[in-house]
Order: sequence, then C-alpha cells, then structure tokens
Amino acid sequence: MALGNNGGKQRKGSPMSTPGHPKGEYRSAQHGGCLMSTLPAILMGDDNPTILYLLKAMLDHSSIELVRASSGAEALRLVLQGDFALILLDVQMPGMDGNETATLICQRERSSRTPIIFVTAHSPDGAML
Repeated sequence: MALGNNGGKQRKGSPMSTPGHPKGEYRSAQHGGCLMSTLPAILMGDDNPTILYLLKAMLDHSSIELVRASSGAEALRLVLQGDFALILLDVQMPGMDGNETATLICQRERSSRTPIIFVTAHSPDGAML
C-alpha cells in the first residue's frame, strides 16, 4: 500500500483543499465540492471541535492533507468518496460511534487495510481528560 498515493483520482472535499493550499490545512465534508489532491490524507473523526483542532495542531507540521468529520456517518461517507492513509476516530460519538464506524469501514474491500486509531477524551471511569 502506497501511503497517500491516490493515483491522481479526484477527492471529494471543501474548497480548502485546493492545490497550493498551505500544508496541514484541513477540510470538512460540510462544504462539499470535488477537487484533486495528491497529498496523503488523514481522516479525523470526532464530534468535539476542540479535539479536531488539537489533532490538527499535532499533525500540522507534516505534508499531509487533514480531513475532518464531525460524526461517524460523515466519516463513513468520506471513506466511501476517497482513500486515506490513516483514520483517527473518536470512540464515543453520538449516533454511529467509532466502533460501529470502524466496523463498516473495514467491511469495505478498498478501505479494509486502512489503519484506524481510536481516540477519546474520556477516562475509563467516564471523567473528561
């Protein structure tokens, strides 16, 4: 698997993903649009905008396209539209949680080998970290 090489295929996303945009920028599926990208992409799925911001800040120093999804359903929709080198998923999201989203992603042949890392801001006792 060649990380991030999508063979020049079109990728769905927002106008933020235009060629020449500064590295480390992220886009949201909320804006729609269809643009080309040859950067490796990481999908960040979390219902908490603060966590998405923190993930972006940690990954901002790399030449990677950062794509955010604010729900499991939105993350699944993005996976169906394009390829990702890595997926970061919140475990506890309303509606479709991270486990359910990951299960559906892994059932799809094309995304079945994409690494998925679960993230959460909650400790086992339920306290926010």
